[in-house]
Amino acid sequence: MNRATLVLTSPLLFACASSGVVDSNTYAPTEYAPTERATTSRHEAVSGYPEAGLAFQGLDDGLLTEDDLGNREGGFFPREWLPRGWFVAGTANQFISSREGSDLERDLLQIGQVAKVSFDSEALGGKLLIGYQFEAPIAVEFGYTSMGEIETDISLAAPVSPTLSDDISNAHPILGDGFTLAMRANIWGRGPFTLTARVGAWAWDADKNLVVKTPTGSQSVKIDERGFDLFYGVGAIFGNWGGFSGLLEYDRYFLDGDGVDSISIGVLYGFGK
Repeated sequence: MNRATLVLTSPLLFACASSGVVDSNTYAPTEYAPTERATTSRHEAVSGYPEAGLAFQGLDDGLLTEDDLGNREGGFFPREWLPRGWFVAGTANQFISSREGSDLERDLLQIGQVAKVSFDSEALGGKLLIGYQFEAPIAVEFGYTSMGEIETDISLAAPVSPTLSDDISNAHPILGDGFTLAMRANIWGRGPFTLTARVGAWAWDADKNLVVKTPTGSQSVKIDERGFDLFYGVGAIFGNWGGFSGLLEYDRYFLDGDGVDSISIGVLYGFGK
């Protein structure tokens, strides 16, 4: 290589070496190792809120779908982050009867029995569930609900009805225990938060002994009723901590025509992925 050629090519080689196109020592192209692409699982991408680039990387690799990314902005009938398969849940419930003491007084007065009634229309209880979350945004739930007991104080004026036991049993509000079967739909979701709605049926049993005060002493009244009625409700499933999620729910149960409201908080654990 002559001096003129070296003078003309040196600036070009210097520029190429500076930009990394060629190696300044060998004047040969440098081979770069391919950059390792970050990937993530479908579950981590949705519930973990990864960086946007990582989420789109998962989309490119087939680990995510357009629905997954859409749910990050919120959408109806979500099915992205809830684990598929079996799950169990438990809640603590506050049950509230739709009937009051004055309702029972009025019912007894209609059959000729004057009474003074006082009871707490609220009771603490709970429920246990086992269910299955399908690929579609629906789940089936089988469970057991216990509504607790209503504390009642009944004082009767003379004369006392000869059919007192049956009269009070028919008029007294009831809280029952029983098995439930329901279908739950996931209505709307955004990230690890889903609004749900459910409808189902339950076979209940109400068994309670009351002590009624009468002018001549006291009398025991037994309430023993059974039935099969419907219930419905709405709720929210939120968070994902190693398979555990929180539950907030409102349900309306029916017992032989009477309505009982339920407000509950609890925990759900999913076995699926």
